[in-house]
Amino acid sequence: MKIFSVPGLASVLNVSGKAGNFCRKAIFSVLLGFSLFSYAHAVGPRLQITDISLPRQFKDRNIKQAVYDSKGLLWFFTNRDIYRFDGNNVIGLGPQFGIQPYTIKFIHCDDHDRLWIGTRQMLIRLDLKTWKHHSFQFPTAANDADNAGATGYVMQTRAGRVLVAAGWGKLYEVKADSLRQIFDLKDKINDGPRKGAVNWIHEQADGDLWLTTGYVARIVRLHPENNRYVLKEVIKQNDFTDKSIQHPVYHESGKILFLTDRGELKLLDCHSKVIENVRLPHPVRCAYQTPLSRHQVLITTIENELFIFDFKNSSITTAGTQSIIAGKRIPEHNNYNLSQLIVYESGQERGIFRVALAPDKPGIEAIDLTRGNSIRSIYKHPSGDVFLGTYSEGFLKIDGRTGAKKQLTNLLFVYKIVPWSADTLLLGIEGGGLYWYDIPKGTFSQTITKYGQLYEKYVTSIVRTGNLAWVGCYQGFYLADLKKGQIIESNGNNAEFAARQVHVSALYIQDGMLWVCTVDGLFVFEYGKDGVGKIVYRSDDQTSCTSLAFVGDRVYAATIGKGLVVLDRRSFKKVAWIDETKNLAGSLVYSISFRKNVLLAGTNNGLSRIDLQTGLIRNYKENDGLPSNEFNTGASFLSGDTLLLGTVSGVVVIPIDKLLASGPKAPGTLYVTQLLTQTRDNDRKADLTLPYHSGTEIVIPADVISFTVHLGGDISGTTDETPYFFRLDKEMAWSRLGNNKEISLVRPQPGSYRLEVGTAAPNGKVNAIVTAEMIRIKPQFSETAWFKILLITAALALGMAVFRYLERQREKERGLRLKIAEDLHDEVGGLISGLALQADFLQYADDSQRKEYLRKIIDTGRMAVKSMHDVVWSIDPRNDNAKTLTERMKDYAEFALKPVGIQYGFESEGITELTFLSQQVRQNMWLIYKEAITNVCKHSQAGKAQITLDFNDSQWRMCITDNGRGLGDISSQGNGLKNMQNRAHKIRAELKIESGDRGVTVTLAKKQSGVELPVWVGKHTQHPA
Repeated sequence: MKIFSVPGLASVLNVSGKAGNFCRKAIFSVLLGFSLFSYAHAVGPRLQITDISLPRQFKDRNIKQAVYDSKGLLWFFTNRDIYRFDGNNVIGLGPQFGIQPYTIKFIHCDDHDRLWIGTRQMLIRLDLKTWKHHSFQFPTAANDADNAGATGYVMQTRAGRVLVAAGWGKLYEVKADSLRQIFDLKDKINDGPRKGAVNWIHEQADGDLWLTTGYVARIVRLHPENNRYVLKEVIKQNDFTDKSIQHPVYHESGKILFLTDRGELKLLDCHSKVIENVRLPHPVRCAYQTPLSRHQVLITTIENELFIFDFKNSSITTAGTQSIIAGKRIPEHNNYNLSQLIVYESGQERGIFRVALAPDKPGIEAIDLTRGNSIRSIYKHPSGDVFLGTYSEGFLKIDGRTGAKKQLTNLLFVYKIVPWSADTLLLGIEGGGLYWYDIPKGTFSQTITKYGQLYEKYVTSIVRTGNLAWVGCYQGFYLADLKKGQIIESNGNNAEFAARQVHVSALYIQDGMLWVCTVDGLFVFEYGKDGVGKIVYRSDDQTSCTSLAFVGDRVYAATIGKGLVVLDRRSFKKVAWIDETKNLAGSLVYSISFRKNVLLAGTNNGLSRIDLQTGLIRNYKENDGLPSNEFNTGASFLSGDTLLLGTVSGVVVIPIDKLLASGPKAPGTLYVTQLLTQTRDNDRKADLTLPYHSGTEIVIPADVISFTVHLGGDISGTTDETPYFFRLDKEMAWSRLGNNKEISLVRPQPGSYRLEVGTAAPNGKVNAIVTAEMIRIKPQFSETAWFKILLITAALALGMAVFRYLERQREKERGLRLKIAEDLHDEVGGLISGLALQADFLQYADDSQRKEYLRKIIDTGRMAVKSMHDVVWSIDPRNDNAKTLTERMKDYAEFALKPVGIQYGFESEGITELTFLSQQVRQNMWLIYKEAITNVCKHSQAGKAQITLDFNDSQWRMCITDNGRGLGDISSQGNGLKNMQNRAHKIRAELKIESGDRGVTVTLAKKQSGVELPVWVGKHTQHPA
């Protein structure tokens, strides 16, 4: 702390007489008031209060309580439902648990990833790893049935026991899926007709339990004994027996800080049993309290004041001004479980604050005396005094020794401050042109009062070159000779630029050129002793440019809407840009400064620190000490290693070295919070258990055709809006993850993948992996190795089948050719040989024998032709039907029987062209028929013969009967009958030959499965024996 003196104070105190007494009393009163004011507003540890951004649909809902689970996901409930928020998506549990509206009392997440839901009727346990729930019903007592099932509190002991307070003072332990009552406080805490209900439980290091009650204020201590608890003591105080104890906080020193339902703050010493009133710096009703650290507790009031109680010294300090809670009301009945989450109300809106002790800040300090002022210009004098141009208080000076603020004038609005000499400042004035300010004298004087009425211009920028100054205004820029008090050049004598009357934001002289930042973009003019020349560069769009930073061969241009645009200093080509997609705090950049390889960009949404070596960005906001997240154009001044920046609500002082030492903020961990799958049958499923199985493999079933992975995590509200990138395999390129943090994929190829999510620097290099999950996509059966083996086996089997079929076809073809050859040899070969022999005989025969030989040759030739015709007929597929066979049989009977004088009858039934007969059946039937007819002709000596054919569906019979002399002993017959039997066997038919005194009967019939076929004997049908 700096000690400073008030000039003349000692002399005033030494004044004698009434005047002296009056002065001394006045000064004493002032000092006393100052000391009391200082005590009441003693600032304690700095808080970090963030508003958790819930989806819009919850802004008007009555949020009752919020808690974190082990993965940092947020659970909260309203009058109607319970929800989980992962930072992007809200999942409602819905009516699946049978919870009635307006019955939920509290929720609690334990260390084993279980959510406990206390209602007015029951206790519900939801296992977050399996998403299975169990409902516990409380025993209903006859005399207090109205509150027997109301859950009051749930806690987990160090040994893992889950204790539940319910009803009027009953304490239960959860045993598997049931409740066991372990204590009943009803008779110990009730006060006549008034009943008390347990609303808080805490376990000491020795296992003792401290309980507090509502409705009837009691503090109870229980001691564990044989898996149960015994009453050790009940503490009460007469002045609050009719009150409820709320939001107690236990400290390791054996003290309990608690509120009453009347907003009083009290402290219990558990050793002495003394309860003391804790007084705030001024009377105010307390609303809520929650632990901040091991020794500190945050206390809120109904007037939104924040105080911090320290158990170590039992002291109360203010938590400082918190603009984020302005206009919001913190209800007295807030979170039940004393988390660092506070529900608030603001008009019709509802929300949740997260409160914590702020981490060590990187040296960022706000000048308190400037808060509320929009700072337009800054200059720090070598003496340490800081001069400020503000909107609300005019031109100010902050004393570098005392920190006192002095208003130099409220008539001039200073846009730009340029040191001209050790004791003189050149000021650019809004609507007033240029002014001199004499620092020792504290006087103002106008520099130019004519020449284009510069004195009426809105001066925005000044850059000095010798005794000349380039002056940027709302309507162009000017070169002024301030010593002579005249304007030398207007808009660089550039007609195009002058005609447009462009609003100039900043001027720079670099590389022998004049760089002009305007609302229409960046212009670069040639620059010489005589002023500027032609325009050598003009940005290709009209994006407003506010300021520049020259770093090596690069120029960083701050723009309104496009972040930072990086140009090559020589060619003016755009080589890169940095905006919100690359983690810049905001795309509206008002100021930019460079120091020690670090760019500092003041935006509309905070301050960005850009490390040009690593490309990493860290953003700072109000929680880090900024008086406001929005900066002003050109309001910056670099003094050595200290940077002063102007915001819309005060000045921030930034020690560069401390800022560099703070390093980039580590991104928060992301979890796969939800997996949505869709099958071919349009069956959609959601798996919400994945965050609680982190590190295990995510399995995608085989029937899934598409799936969506939802990512979420840190719900503290303090993380930067970090851009994330993802890839599904190391060989794949990184893809940008959308703001909703969803990854939707149409089913990739089956296999194992590694899903990686990381953050990237502005140079595009992913530098931090925040999520890595293994995903295994199960193959469909058609994609498995078994299917491939089966397919190959089937292909081989099919190939073998085709091969065997072709082989059989070739075998049939060989058989057919062999048959044709045999038939030709058997049927035609002998006849042709006979022809040849008879021709030889004819050659040597005399005239009397020649006619006989010629006749025989003719007959033999005819027989050969007929045999050839039979062979062709037998193999022609057009003849594979019963009708052609029947017609040929008729022709043969006519040919064979009639010449020998045998009368015959031919009967047929069921004969059509559609009655199919295979070539083998047809040929063998024909040959058996021929053999039988030939036998009738040659051996039977019959006068009559009867031929019968019957085709009925798939059955057929052929019967040939004669009235000849018979065959005698059939077994002694020759090869003809044996050939007939062999042919019948080939076509799986049965041949019956019966011989008697009345002739021979030959019957050929198709066999029936398992049935012996009957045969015809003349007009009588007989079955074989």
